[in-house]
Amino acid sequence: MKYVASLLVILGLVAGGSWAGPAALTAAQVLARAKIAQGGSAWDAVSALRYSGELAAGGMQGRFDTLEDARMGAYVDRFDIGAIRGANGFDGASAWSQDASGLVRVEGGAEMRAAAASEAYRRSRSFWYGDRWPAEVKLAGERAENGRRFHVLTIMPRDGRAFDLWVDAANDLPDRVVQKDGPDVRTTFYSDYRNVSGLKIAYASRATTGNEKYDTVTKTAAVEINPAVEAAAYAPPPPPKPDSGFEGDTRTVVVPFEHLNGHVYLQVMLNGRGPFRLGFDSGGMNLIVPRVAKELGLAASGAVEGRGVGEASEDVAIAKVERVNIGPAYLKDQSFFVFPLQKLDVVEGRPIEGLIGYEVFRRFIVRFDYERHELTFSDPATWKYTGPAAAVPFVFNGHVPEIDGSIDGIPGKFDLDTGSSSTVDLLGPFVDAHGLADRYKAGQEIITGWGVGGPSRGRVARAGELRLGPVAVQGPVVEMSTSKHGLFATDFVAGNVGSGALRRFNVTFDYPSQRMYFEPNSHVAERDSYDRSGMWVNLAAGADGQFEVVEVVPGGPAESAGIRAGDRITRLDGEAASRIGLPAFRTKMHEAPPGTRIELGISAPGGDKTAVIVLRDLV
Repeated sequence: MKYVASLLVILGLVAGGSWAGPAALTAAQVLARAKIAQGGSAWDAVSALRYSGELAAGGMQGRFDTLEDARMGAYVDRFDIGAIRGANGFDGASAWSQDASGLVRVEGGAEMRAAAASEAYRRSRSFWYGDRWPAEVKLAGERAENGRRFHVLTIMPRDGRAFDLWVDAANDLPDRVVQKDGPDVRTTFYSDYRNVSGLKIAYASRATTGNEKYDTVTKTAAVEINPAVEAAAYAPPPPPKPDSGFEGDTRTVVVPFEHLNGHVYLQVMLNGRGPFRLGFDSGGMNLIVPRVAKELGLAASGAVEGRGVGEASEDVAIAKVERVNIGPAYLKDQSFFVFPLQKLDVVEGRPIEGLIGYEVFRRFIVRFDYERHELTFSDPATWKYTGPAAAVPFVFNGHVPEIDGSIDGIPGKFDLDTGSSSTVDLLGPFVDAHGLADRYKAGQEIITGWGVGGPSRGRVARAGELRLGPVAVQGPVVEMSTSKHGLFATDFVAGNVGSGALRRFNVTFDYPSQRMYFEPNSHVAERDSYDRSGMWVNLAAGADGQFEVVEVVPGGPAESAGIRAGDRITRLDGEAASRIGLPAFRTKMHEAPPGTRIELGISAPGGDKTAVIVLRDLV
């Protein structure tokens, strides 16, 4: 989470008409006038600033404190709004984040590094002092909006990402900053300018992605010019006291996991209650559904925005869980998002009670044995890798491990996602930049997955080789996203690697040292497969275990068998769909060999019928 103080930007999208007025100023003139309006030469003596005040976000109220180096661009932002607290900063070389438990993460992903560079540019006031942080500055034009006129500058800092600065033509004060923020575009508006020791500073800001309920609003109460600053003020804080461990004398525990629809599920105890069936996702945050929160008697607060691989968003409240147990391994005092996942129940074919992931990975060494369907959790203080695999380094892209890799020799950044059922999802901007849809002669757009934001769509093909550092996966099925919003629309990541690739190895995640180990298992040489039925099927609502056909691929086996979207599958080779279950049905459609004939009982608007589908490879 980010908040805004002074010229701190969290990004957005604003529409406005062009302004046909007097001859436009140059970019240099606009910036020179803005400097004069904000205090002129008084800024030359400013080396540091401290802000503090009120913060409102997601229906919650709290406080913020910001310290920034006005020359180098280093900064520390701290916030506390009750259920959510933490910090983020930049020490002049590295960006870092601190979560509610006090754990600190150095942000190594390209997107986070670029965001930090742009922040450093703005906070060092390098638009006035070009020798501090170089940038390309252009006048993008003039705009008129609601009777007001603006000069709009497009600024591309070195190693950063471009943003637009809107300057009010009437008073020469910055009005807003517009910048892409991951899959979104975020706008930060500045207002309530006040004089502080000869400087004119914005005392209020509002950051929005277009939905007011998720806006972040700050109201500054105090500004200190040139406060005394210690040398280590911007460095990542020291680690907190341990909040995890093992009950008894053990330092390693092995637990079974379910592998359904390509997803990993664990039995987890919460506050001594349960067990609850939670998905286990390498980059996932702690999450429970409202029913579980009610069963535990937890009080949830707030309504922050939740996003997934789909294009929609949902309200997410926050609650505290005192103790989390995976066997004898435990975590204490964990924040959990409370989020309805009923939409995913019909996708998975079984009720989902929540998710767990990043917080566990950060505290334990985690090994996936995809052959035995076992997870091993070990104490980082006593664990040492002794297997045959080489260490593969990774950086953190937010909560997700990210590895340098390539697809058929094209280099890129690849996120590792145990919560994905795909082999590799290639993100739209990467696909477009390299013409991959044409290169792979991909088919038409279809549903390729389903997340908390709804269905994700893309085009499916087979590539030659996926490499993750020194690790290779031959003949991977690639799903090329066509999403324009959501997590698969960012242009800083090439792809998202899921269980279709990971299951070929027994994989060890060492988050504390930022290393992974891939040990080839019996699946490593298997030919990668994809759904051979040509249809996307979910559970039918209120239909006693029947399956609903959501989409049919034109020209695919399902269409050839006369199956249409909206049909309901009642039987499979004479057995009731409710007895088979959706996960087993999907496995059969995915893994039964080409040429397999399957008789389906269909309930359709025109009446019941029988359809015989002949499976075949679509990629």
